[in-house]
Amino acid sequence: MRRLSAYRSWLFIVFIFIVVAVQISLNILLSYCGERLQNVRESKREIDTKHTDALRRVYTERLRATQRTITALKVQLKQATTKESQRETSTEIHILRKQNARLTSQVKKYEKLQKIVNAQEFSKLKSEASKLDFLRGDTPYNELAVVPFDSFTHAGIFSILKDGLVDRPARRPIGTRIKEHEEILNFALRVLKDELPGQQKIERYNLANGISRLNRITGMAYDLIFTAKPNQYHRVKIQRPFSNLELVGNVETLDTSQEIINLILPLSGRTDNFEIFLKRFGNICVRWDGKVYLTVVYFGKKGREKVKHLLSEFEDREKFNNYKLIFEDGAFSRGVGLQKGVLSWEKGNNIMFFCDVDVFFTPDFVERCRFYTEPGQMVYYPIVFSLYNPEIVYNGNPLEIEQQLHIGKYNGFWRDFGFGMTCVYKNDFVATKGFDTSIHGWGTEDLKLYRKFLKTNLAVVRATDRGIFHMYHQKKCDSSLPSEQYLSCLHSKAVTEASHRQMGMLAFGNRLFSNLAPDWKTKLEYQPDFSLRDSKTKNKRAMSLWTRADELDIEILEVKQLHSRLTAAMNFTVFGSEVFDTKKVNVSALRELQFRLGNVTQVVRKLALAISKNSTNHG
Repeated sequence: MRRLSAYRSWLFIVFIFIVVAVQISLNILLSYCGERLQNVRESKREIDTKHTDALRRVYTERLRATQRTITALKVQLKQATTKESQRETSTEIHILRKQNARLTSQVKKYEKLQKIVNAQEFSKLKSEASKLDFLRGDTPYNELAVVPFDSFTHAGIFSILKDGLVDRPARRPIGTRIKEHEEILNFALRVLKDELPGQQKIERYNLANGISRLNRITGMAYDLIFTAKPNQYHRVKIQRPFSNLELVGNVETLDTSQEIINLILPLSGRTDNFEIFLKRFGNICVRWDGKVYLTVVYFGKKGREKVKHLLSEFEDREKFNNYKLIFEDGAFSRGVGLQKGVLSWEKGNNIMFFCDVDVFFTPDFVERCRFYTEPGQMVYYPIVFSLYNPEIVYNGNPLEIEQQLHIGKYNGFWRDFGFGMTCVYKNDFVATKGFDTSIHGWGTEDLKLYRKFLKTNLAVVRATDRGIFHMYHQKKCDSSLPSEQYLSCLHSKAVTEASHRQMGMLAFGNRLFSNLAPDWKTKLEYQPDFSLRDSKTKNKRAMSLWTRADELDIEILEVKQLHSRLTAAMNFTVFGSEVFDTKKVNVSALRELQFRLGNVTQVVRKLALAISKNSTNHG
């Protein structure tokens, strides 16, 4: 019995040993098979690669050999045809012609195969290149890092940058720009001819618009749009990666015949300007385009009836009813108005154009609003050309508005610090959650929205646009605004008045023709005082007192300047004799008045601050 038990144990151990051995053998076999399979796959891949390369070399060598044979046959054919007197060669010429035709067909076959191979390689490169966003580029850190596009036509360039020493906002190409301009246009026209055979010939004057930008890492990028027929365009995207030009993607055909634009206009008062705006809107958007809607968001109760009446007259006159009038009771806020206008749009995901009552635009701008706006892809931020004060530009005799709409160095400037005019699809705007509606009055809500778009996957096209103008109007900066908004308003006011030269003429005045220097120290002395001010208060009485205090500060400076001028005049002599009687002119009284006004200003500011704190404590 014991022997039987030992025998069974021994058999069980042998069985376990055999199973383990088999398992190990199977694992070794599977590992070996896996390695062999991997080696076979790599060998197959190498063989396929070598086969493709060998096939390409064979086709290339055959093509070259065939071409050499054709060249030799052509030479023989030419020699044979010159020997007309030798009739016996006619048979040989006939044979050579047959051989030539046969070889020509073979060349076409090899060329076709060569194109297939090249197309396969190009498709790989194209799939990689398509992953890069052509117009968007690298994500900028903020708005200061964004390099805007230049816009151009077949004859001119519109840029905020200089070409050498030329800083005219609108100019013809000069220097190396001439060669670049010609090369780009000719390349694009050749591409259109090759890619769209059989269609109507496109000429350089058919260029509707072009934009270009230099990326210092990747090179130049160009986007050209040519007019094919009304409401249909061809887009050619070109890049120069610091080497030869190459086509990006395929030629795109743009059809704008069905693209609706909703123009949103926030408004408060200024009904006279609105009446002028409607005339321009009727000429361009109703009679010429016909696919632009109008949404007016009006703030306040004063002027409501006037706005209703103007729109009613406009509807009767132009037979136009594609508009909406929305009333808001709160204080004017551009961001709130635009937000209301977008959310009230119920016709689908269409283009929203954010506009102002002081903005004039041409018909071609309306098309560019469509060119550079694409749902989920692009948003257009045109750089507006801002016109200077026409009273200064035209020496007190301003021209009609239509005659002021041109781009010139002394007529205006590219408003590259303004981000208010925008063309964007509704869904793209809603995806950013829109404007910061907590900002009231003259604010920075436009810049904040622009920064939001920069952080999305949309390509933000920031380009000069020759067809949109900001008309001059007197700007009033409310000193009760928070310091950042107030200083931003003052900056805008300073740069929009006149050109550098014109402002210099005004600053010097009659002193330009004398040896007396302007009193710059006095002129530049005034700085807004925010120390005795609560920028968060909404107490109207306190805000009114601060505004009066700021006005008194300016009057004090005027008195100080008058004191300086009178002091200089009192010291004026002719042949050693004083011109003015110092006993009759009391100049010191002006200084005393200046000090008294300064004390009054401080008292007014302290009173306003006390009122503000008191209202906050009881709020």
